[in-house]
Amino acid sequence: MTDDDRAGEFGPIYLPALQRIRDLWFELEPLVKSTSYDDIVAPTELQIEFNDGLGARRSCY
Repeated sequence: MTDDDRAGEFGPIYLPALQRIRDLWFELEPLVKSTSYDDIVAPTELQIEFNDGLGARRSCY
């Protein structure tokens, strides 16, 4: 086991739990734009992209 091993003391990633966490983000956070996994076959990380909340703006000051 290495220092960056994510299984470590927490155990392996349980995919149904990761999917439920993803669903909760969509249900509870209106600024979530999209979600994805780091690996489609054996995901270990849920990636979440947020909208900026500023509509069609490309920048703000």
